[in-house]
Amino acid sequence: MSETKQSESTSGWSFYVMLAYLLFEFGRPQDLLPGLSIFYLGALSFIALVVALVVQGRLDVSERQTVLFLVLLAFMVLFVPFARNNHDAFHRTKAMFMTFVCYLSVITFADSLERIRRLMRFWLGIHLSLAILGIMKGGVGIGGWLEDENDFCMELNVAIPFAFFLSTAAPTIKAQAYYIVSLGVYILANMATLSRGGFIGLASVGTYCWLRSSRKAISAMLVVAVVLLMYGLAPEKYWKEVASITDTEETNTGTGGERLYTWGIGWEMFLANPLVGIGPGNFPWEFGHYENGRTFRGHSVSGRQAHSFYFTVFPELGLVGVLLIGSMLISMWKSLRIVTRACDSATHPEHSRDVQQARLTAHAIEASMIGFLVTSIFISTLYYPTMWVLLGFAVALRKAVSKSEIEWNRHVDGSEGPGRSLLLVNRKLSARSSRSPLLGS
Repeated sequence: MSETKQSESTSGWSFYVMLAYLLFEFGRPQDLLPGLSIFYLGALSFIALVVALVVQGRLDVSERQTVLFLVLLAFMVLFVPFARNNHDAFHRTKAMFMTFVCYLSVITFADSLERIRRLMRFWLGIHLSLAILGIMKGGVGIGGWLEDENDFCMELNVAIPFAFFLSTAAPTIKAQAYYIVSLGVYILANMATLSRGGFIGLASVGTYCWLRSSRKAISAMLVVAVVLLMYGLAPEKYWKEVASITDTEETNTGTGGERLYTWGIGWEMFLANPLVGIGPGNFPWEFGHYENGRTFRGHSVSGRQAHSFYFTVFPELGLVGVLLIGSMLISMWKSLRIVTRACDSATHPEHSRDVQQARLTAHAIEASMIGFLVTSIFISTLYYPTMWVLLGFAVALRKAVSKSEIEWNRHVDGSEGPGRSLLLVNRKLSARSSRSPLLGS
């Protein structure tokens, strides 16, 4: 048995354990069927994930992005004793640790292009079930961190680019139909939420998908079809909600005005604690102190979340957190750029399908992260697993492409072609990350 096949056979069960954890974290069948909750399947799948990482003996924390994640996690752990509310700081940090384990499993077990294809299909399947259930429930999520309609809409915006890009490289008509139908269902569920922030996120995703597409005419037709679908099926109430985005009265006195009021005090928190912030999960608990008797329309909004990814990061984690998370995002963009360069330099026609799917998966991850970051302007998503799993997807894809690149550039006579830049860049990235995990790669 070859080394590759032996590795696949010994780590196959670990890959499926990772899929099971993603199912319980994102698909949340335990919320759909309450009887399942008594079995603690989510906790059991997490324990199995930890066991898989230890038993397989393939744990690698030398990746630059992984080092940055570890530093962020250590920073949060160290802050717990000093936070005003130690309980919430501890639980936010514990949740982040669990997400880190999930991230590690993705970059460890999704170790080939075939496994990444399977992971993407599974990922889309989870979101298709979420979208269908969301439509049936009138625009709210299944439960847990996905129950709120705005959070649910964010997750749909993250799934849309995968369906869009993968539909253009589907190997069969059946697969293409699956992706296109999934895309339509995601958008219908998005409209059902009546989320204004979700609409802005959807618009950003659609624009980026079209700009990134190599088939502008076909993509434009697909975008037009989506717009017509929205105009034809969206209720009048949806368009009224969208129109209220620019309503000055809403900005001054409605939920928009309340957010601006909350963000203003959140910024004061950051200015008072610019280096390390006030601690994980402590925004609601510190708000009353900084509000200091002020009110919005006659009442205090103390005790609520920041309603923004950015106004959670800055006050709670300070410049240390901003620098670490910003560095991780930059590292992700660079990893995906390495993937697209490797795809552009591939010369062997036999691997054209793998090359095209790798390129489109990279575009989908980029667009999904943009959808997350834009939609999250208006919701507190820092401690949700979405962004961190997308970061894992990017690392896993780069590593898988790195393994495949030599084959992509092998000539008919067995000699290697010129496209070996990715492997060289990987070595340079590894060397730099060992020197300083905080500096740009």
